[in-house]
Amino acid sequence: IPSSQKFRLCLRGLVESKWFDIFCALMILGNAVIIAQTTNAQVQDALGEQADTSHSDVLELFFCTFYAVELALRILVYRAYFFYSKDWTWNFLDIGLVLLAIYDAAFFVHAHTSGESDTSANVSFVRLVRLLKVLKTFRAIRVLRMFRELRLMISSILGSVRSLFWGGVMILLVTYIFGCCFTMAAAQWLAKNTEPSPSRAGLIEYWGSVATAMDTLYMSSTSGDSWRFAALPLWEVSVFVYWL
Repeated sequence: IPSSQKFRLCLRGLVESKWFDIFCALMILGNAVIIAQTTNAQVQDALGEQADTSHSDVLELFFCTFYAVELALRILVYRAYFFYSKDWTWNFLDIGLVLLAIYDAAFFVHAHTSGESDTSANVSFVRLVRLLKVLKTFRAIRVLRMFRELRLMISSILGSVRSLFWGGVMILLVTYIFGCCFTMAAAQWLAKNTEPSPSRAGLIEYWGSVATAMDTLYMSSTSGDSWRFAALPLWEVSVFVYWL
């Protein structure tokens, strides 16, 4: 066996080993922690508090180098099969995330070597870079491909998307029907009682339109707001409407 082929076989054994996947997953989780620290530092800067992010910037460069090396190893092992294998969607996600990391690292190095800051750079360009930094959190998705159990859960969720969609349509339809009923009842009561009162204000606040009524029903069913406060004005309208 030629030495080049032996080297490639060794690399393939390394890339396909379970320990390599575990190590990559730990690196991704570590990077997620650094991203959280960097995000907290941005909030501190916005509040006028000086935050030291030098160690985070260095670690970001380290993670960028690691992702690039990992991707290069996989492409070197699988070659063209890397782009049309059964995991080609995950592979292209890896490529996009690595290119994003390289772009972010290049911008960071350029800003520090040239002495530019966010205020001296082009505003729209800086906003684009900040948006790309937010997208770096998608690196944590790569952990899913490392573990069979997580991938099985994602596959199950994706397999139930169709049923979930029609379930959502059914909930929306029921909410619309009851929203129209409550709004009609409120409109009739408001037309008869024009004097300002707490009940009138409550009906306008919670049941002043179909959209408002649907929003009230949605918040009440998801514990976003108490049904007691939303239903109390309906008691003045009708006991039947209240219990409905």
